[in-house]
Amino acid sequence: MIIILAIPTLLPSQCYNYVVNSDATRNVGYTQTTYLCDSTVFLTPQWVQFSGAAGTQLATSYPGSGHCGTSYPGFLNDTLPVGAGQTKTSPVCFAYTSGTCSWQTTIQVTNCIGYYVYYLSTPPTCNLRYCSF
Repeated sequence: MIIILAIPTLLPSQCYNYVVNSDATRNVGYTQTTYLCDSTVFLTPQWVQFSGAAGTQLATSYPGSGHCGTSYPGFLNDTLPVGAGQTKTSPVCFAYTSGTCSWQTTIQVTNCIGYYVYYLSTPPTCNLRYCSF
């Protein structure tokens, strides 16, 4: 008889210590012209998990100007980490039109097995906002 033991994957601390963001205005489906801004929301960088009305992930493609409550929506311009517990440094683009990257910042993304957490910092200027879906 062969017995196979599953070795639990040790996840990094950010998979247990993060802020949950369920703000519906951050979702790519939100199209009200409110021009919200993340320059004060992420004044101090923090690990964030998107949930509920916000969706579950940072947007991975340009959602369109006026979405997510801003004129310059931010989206992950990279692939998500695949491995359990893997953390990846990735660029986020903030754009007014598709195919452009008017402003850019770098974030970290961790795969926490079933969900992702994002280390988000202050965007370069106002009217820039991280979008989720």
